[in-house]
Amino acid sequence: MLKDELEPTDETQGLGVLLTGGDWAAALGDADVLAEVARTLFPCVAAPLQFELAEIAKLVYRDFNAAATRWVQLSGHLRAHLMLASRDFGRYQA
Repeated sequence: MLKDELEPTDETQGLGVLLTGGDWAAALGDADVLAEVARTLFPCVAAPLQFELAEIAKLVYRDFNAAATRWVQLSGHLRAHLMLASRDFGRYQA
């Protein structure tokens, strides 16, 4: 079997679902879900991205619009980070 033919892992699919959930939470104004997504993704990424996720999780209850704006800016970086970790991530995200 070629490496390109490997199925995505449950973890990779789960991260894609989390990112999409964060996008929806930001769009729909759901502070609880956005905070939970940020906390759940925290251990999956490197330190600079962890800092941003922690800030979003804290900010979401004080200033949702600012947190949602930061999420939108960060989500592209998160997708890129996770794609580097798993070459097939982009193909299988929700």
